[in-house]
Amino acid sequence: FVFYFFFFQAEDGIRDPLWSRGLGDVYKRQVSTQSTWGFQNLFMKEIILCFLLLAGFLKANYTADMRELLRDPECFLNTDTSAIFRAYKSNGQVDPYAKDSLIRGREIECSIYISPCFKCSNPRKQITDTCDAIYGTDFTYYPYIVIEDPELWPGDISSHRKFIEQMVLEVLNLKRCFIDVRFRTTKYDWETIVGNDWTIYSEKDLWYVSNDKKKDFDDFVPFGGWKTPILKQYDQDEMHCFNNVNLNYQPKGKMKQKMNLNNPQTSVSYTHLRAHETSLHLVCRLLLEKKKNKRQ
Repeated sequence: FVFYFFFFQAEDGIRDPLWSRGLGDVYKRQVSTQSTWGFQNLFMKEIILCFLLLAGFLKANYTADMRELLRDPECFLNTDTSAIFRAYKSNGQVDPYAKDSLIRGREIECSIYISPCFKCSNPRKQITDTCDAIYGTDFTYYPYIVIEDPELWPGDISSHRKFIEQMVLEVLNLKRCFIDVRFRTTKYDWETIVGNDWTIYSEKDLWYVSNDKKKDFDDFVPFGGWKTPILKQYDQDEMHCFNNVNLNYQPKGKMKQKMNLNNPQTSVSYTHLRAHETSLHLVCRLLLEKKKNKRQ
């Protein structure tokens, strides 16, 4: 006898980036997040994630920045990881993954960074193009303007300053997309590109790069008027939640990245987060709470 088996993939579930209109639709609107690492069995992946969380391996208060599509937003949520996605590239083009990543990551703290194209001129248009590309996620963000790589900044310091000033003005003008501006740079890059005596943005939040593999600010040396950063890239090209990312250190409770336009007081409701909870998540969450209570 010859037996033939046919397997069909159910089409139930909406795989477009539309928001859930109620708790009943939430489960059907989950983004498909199959990993290339071979975790084909979703239940097994959740078990492994649960054990890692209980062991304390993943609960590390990360902020991960990336240049690719967010693959597993649920993993980011469960590991308490924030995300920063590239939204504009230094070649003068918007990043095609940014909006989809922001949509997938609507339940986590996330934002964007903008790598200016100085040789492309028209700094205000670069910000406008970024806003147009990400608009429609129901959130506004704190974008980070990247001031790095002096070879990408031909010309003199004065022209660089004017360029950045125009970008900042446009960020502050586009309230439909942005809340306020932040900066990503290093002491060397800032001094080389705009000069250390330019302190006009020292009241804005600073994200600096070190890659010393240490989760602290002990190596920070004040520059540009900044005395305290809010974020530090301490490692690069690591795998986290099935994405290749740079890892960043942040103190607890200092990194609000976005604001919900429909509810400015909070990014995401607790009810919405609980709506995504499976039975395994419930067990895992209860075990985590039990472990926390024992410590207290």
